[in-house]
Amino acid sequence: MEERIPKIWRAGAPDEKAAAKLASDLGISDLAARVLTVRGADPAAPFGSLALSDPFGIPDMGIAARLVNEALDAGEKIAVFGDYDADGVCAASLMVSWLRSRGASAVVRLPDRFSEGYGLGAAAVRELADAGTKLLITVDCGVSCPDEIALAKSLGMKTVVTDHHICPGILPGADAVVDPHRPDSKAGFFDICGCVVALKLVCAAEILRGVPDALRIYTRKYCDLAALATAADVMPLMGENRLIVKLGTEKLKTDPVPGLAALLEAAGVKKIDSTALSFYLAPRINAAGRMAHPSLAAELIGCEDPEECATLAEQLNGLNSRRRTLESEVCDEAIEQLSRKLRERPVPLLFAAGEGWHPGVIGIAASRICEKSGFPTFLVSISENGEGRGSCRAPHGFDVTSALSECSDILIKFGGHAAAAGFSVRAEDLPLLEKRLCDIAVRRGVDRVRAGVDCDCRLRAEDLTYAAASSLEALEPFGEGNPRPFFMLEDALISGCFALSEGKHTRLLVSKDGAPLTALCFGMAFGAFPFKRGDRVDLAGYLEAREYGSERGAALNVKNIRTHTQGGAGVDG
Repeated sequence: MEERIPKIWRAGAPDEKAAAKLASDLGISDLAARVLTVRGADPAAPFGSLALSDPFGIPDMGIAARLVNEALDAGEKIAVFGDYDADGVCAASLMVSWLRSRGASAVVRLPDRFSEGYGLGAAAVRELADAGTKLLITVDCGVSCPDEIALAKSLGMKTVVTDHHICPGILPGADAVVDPHRPDSKAGFFDICGCVVALKLVCAAEILRGVPDALRIYTRKYCDLAALATAADVMPLMGENRLIVKLGTEKLKTDPVPGLAALLEAAGVKKIDSTALSFYLAPRINAAGRMAHPSLAAELIGCEDPEECATLAEQLNGLNSRRRTLESEVCDEAIEQLSRKLRERPVPLLFAAGEGWHPGVIGIAASRICEKSGFPTFLVSISENGEGRGSCRAPHGFDVTSALSECSDILIKFGGHAAAAGFSVRAEDLPLLEKRLCDIAVRRGVDRVRAGVDCDCRLRAEDLTYAAASSLEALEPFGEGNPRPFFMLEDALISGCFALSEGKHTRLLVSKDGAPLTALCFGMAFGAFPFKRGDRVDLAGYLEAREYGSERGAALNVKNIRTHTQGGAGVDG
């Protein structure tokens, strides 16, 4: 999908006086302070002490905590049913770890993505009932499973639903439905992942038992799992999510569970921060559910033996490598199909389907295409039985779950968030689904999201240092709601241009007003790179502190580059 419309580059204009005061008051660098003033956030928020909100603000939390404590006291068999993604695996692992620490006979049941699909299924309910389960707890799912909850109750199980997805009009008839998005919720903070909802249930149960300072104790005990799930599910890093990720990354540095320690080593992680959570740990945990079975990831998290942990971590590493290969293949095929459609006529969204596409990777492929193109993107894998399993991603401004709800009459199943969702559809209904989704996009006035290259602020010559780049760590953790600072470097002179990784990437040496800087252009092939030594360019990317042996320096991870003229031809990484 060739880029035909030049992107508009924009950079914020920091309040220099306010930035100077912030830098002095908070003890941060001038560069970090300029970023804060541009973002207009409460300057003290990233640095002030935060606390978790009262778990009992979520409806039915007290009922759920009482039911769990009663089942524990009675020695009843408890089953925890989770989702197959990183949030669901972490939530289930957290819950069963705590239940077993209380002496429970507790089991974890995670669904197979391919044979069972998302959510609680009737077969799983019957299986757990036959095994003697008396209390069924769902984590990161269940709020959209009224029939399955009714079945569980009819088979004699008490049911506690813990979820964080948007609630349907009618809640399932569980004994307790714990979801911060319930209309009657008084939760202090709503945008939490399923694992954090599970953590709050643990805290609530311990509070009811009279454990002093239970909220602090159990938050710190399980913050590594909660942080990983928060990052993996792309929750906004504001409010208590910030605290959880801060605490979690610190615990991963000092006292990680053995399984996550082994996974960090297998992934080659050198620096433990929010990037390590989002781009190294989360994909490998997700790879189990995408390529095999999520129980493999749960087994790793619960493992105590170092040798077994290392073996399981290598298995997840291998699955993730396989996932990346398949994802690339699906992306290439989808882009070829979509390019043909775009040549025929303009469309308000991207919709592609393929037989044999691995259903475990279409969500990531859709995400990459959406990010690159700016279009809401729907990809569907068609199975041999004629059923299509789809995944969709959308930029801000287009609610995919709402759009799917308008097509529910031709869908077998659907669910998700505003920016990401999954669905099942009969293959013969794919043309109708595509047409109706396009009509919805046109009716809503959703045009291609091409906001351009938006940077926090411009870099100056004095910013191109290891100290300045390192100073940005004060704004961690980065993620949804608090993105990594993105900068523009204007009128930089290219003094050197070199191939990286056998020409797959390009490394530049540039200078700004005499200050040198390394610029790393990942994904920009050296053979096709349109700039050369002596050119003056504008660069947009992330400023990073890097160590080269015994030397330290700054580098710009380049995402966009153009000739230094307003609206000049650009290249995206």
